[in-house]
Parts: sequence; structure tokens; C-alpha cells
Amino acid sequence: MPRAFLIFLLSLVAAAWHSAPSPFEPITAHNVAGLASVDYVDLAPLAAEIGEISNGWLTLSSDGERMALFNEANEIVVLTTDGAPIDRYAVFDADGRAASPIDAVFDAAGTRLATLHAAGGGYRINLRDLSTETSDDVSLDIEATFAPSSMWFDAEDGSLWVELIGECPDQAGDPAWETTLTDGLTLHYVLSPVDCVADAIVRLGRIAPPDAVTVSSGGDVSLVDLQQQQLVTSVPAGPAANIGHLDPTGHYLAWRAADNGDIHLLDFVESEDRLITSPGEGYIQALFVGNQGDTIVAVDVDFEPVVVAWDVASGQRIDLGEYHSCGRSPDAIRMSRDGTTIAIGCGANIDIWRITSEGS
Repeated sequence: MPRAFLIFLLSLVAAAWHSAPSPFEPITAHNVAGLASVDYVDLAPLAAEIGEISNGWLTLSSDGERMALFNEANEIVVLTTDGAPIDRYAVFDADGRAASPIDAVFDAAGTRLATLHAAGGGYRINLRDLSTETSDDVSLDIEATFAPSSMWFDAEDGSLWVELIGECPDQAGDPAWETTLTDGLTLHYVLSPVDCVADAIVRLGRIAPPDAVTVSSGGDVSLVDLQQQQLVTSVPAGPAANIGHLDPTGHYLAWRAADNGDIHLLDFVESEDRLITSPGEGYIQALFVGNQGDTIVAVDVDFEPVVVAWDVASGQRIDLGEYHSCGRSPDAIRMSRDGTTIAIGCGANIDIWRITSEGS
């Protein structure tokens, strides 16, 4: 794909996801020194309204203003990121039991929530309108050899996509098909090609679809478009990565080398990989790149409850302080798609980090 056309496509995707202004500042090198905990949500006192929550798994809306969690009764709970309850509901299987939630994703506006559930021997997807508190759900019509692995809303038309893992597309026939979930919403199924690439030995986790990133035995890092079922570009990057984060346009990838812990920034548009810092082989649970590609943030470093940032241009490390720990590693660490909010979920605690005036 020509570089100029790739840049044009990336700008269209960014515009589609940032149509409404956010009240929060995106995290950049200019303001990252002001990244701090701005809201700490203790879910235990809210149990009468949202049920008991002991696992801090969560998903964020694109603007970082809403979050969804699962309680012990398999109910879905939606709150604002300052802790105000919005909705609570369950999805039931054929026997009338609350189906076990697997995944959840907000649409671009944050007004609809799609959830994936294990229901008996199959799977169900529920679409919840958070404005009217009404739901539509459908049983996934898939063969037993496949299993759903991720969901996302299309940035352009708002349709819902589900990635299935199983046989390679050339063995399974048609790699994509669709059905109607509800009036005006199409549900697409797609079989991911990334596990079928001959030289791909690793697929990086925590990369938000519709993008996927793979690493070859020779260290080439490849960007794959799941919806189009095709390779976008591939960049030589040396040692194999073990964690990473891709910005929403697919432009920048922050990644950590598995062998020595070096942190890199890979620019897929310029086909360039840069060593940013060599902090050593210590554990890092989550790594994020700001949407402008000029700062990298790490959460939970060397099993310590800290947040650290690096300026990409200078490599300078900025120690931002400790997050509210629950005495163990977090259950989930998320960055909102607009790059403004980092949420750290651990047990019944959610810590929300955003830019404060100090870093402006």
C-alpha cells in the first residue's frame, strides 16, 4: 500500500472516532507530567446498586467517560468513570440462567454496549441501548470448531464485528459472513488470517481490533487489518516483542522486547523502529503509546504499583507516582480510544488517571 494513501486512510479513521470534542486532554509529551489519579472508585459501597464486584476487569468507552464491568451474579454493570451507576442487567441462556460474560465493547458514541456471553454449549451476543435500557440479543450461529475471541464496532458504519479463532480461512471456505442483530445493525463474523501466516510466531495481545499485530521468526512486525483480512504493512524490528499497544489509527506501536526489556516505538507509516529506553528486563504489565506517538506510558512496573512515562524524543523517564493498589497486580489496565484516560481495575477498586493542569 502506498505510504501517502496509508496516511490518508489513517486520518479518515481518526476523524471518524473523534467527531465529538472531549472534555479531557489527550496524553502527550507536552502534558504527560500532569498525568495523575483524578478519580478513585471504591465499588464495595455501591454493592446495593451494582451487586458485588471482586474482579476489576473493565472496558472503557471511546471518550473515557463510561466503563462496564461484570459482577458476581454474571450481570453487566455500567457506570461513569467517577462512579455513578448507569445500568445493570443480565443476559440469559435457554435455561433462564444468567449467561457468563466474556467480553464487552462500547460503540463510538458510548451509548450502546455489546457483550459476548458463554451460554450453555454456545455463545450469545447482546446489544444494549444504554439510553433506553433495552436489549437485543442473538445466538451466534457458528460451528463448534470456532470460538469468538474479540468484538468491535466498525468506525465508519457502526456495524458489529466478531473475530473467530479456528481453522484458517483457506480451509474453512468463505472467511467472512454476516447476519442481522437488530434493525439497522449488521453483525459480521470474520475468521482471522493472522494465525495462518506462515512466518508469524507471535500475535501481540491487547491490540484493539480491527487491527492485529504479529511478529515473525526474523523479528518483522506486521500490521494486519482483520476486517479486510489482509496485511497492511510489515517493518523489520529485531528481537521478538512480548507486549505492545497500538494507537487507534494503526500509526504507532509501543512495544517491549522479550529478551532484554528494551522499549521501542515503531512507526508503521514511516516504516521505522526506534529504541526509546532500556529499563532492563523487569516486568511491565501494561504499555501505552499516546495517540500522537510522542510519549509512552507504563503501568505496574517490576510488580510495583507505579505509573511511569517516557518522552519519545529525548528518552527521558518521568515517574508519575503510585496508583491505588489492591495488594496484587491489576485485573485490567485500559486506555480510552481517544487517548485521554487510563483506568486501572483491581478487585473492587477502579483508579482513573487523566491529565491535570500541572502538566499543561
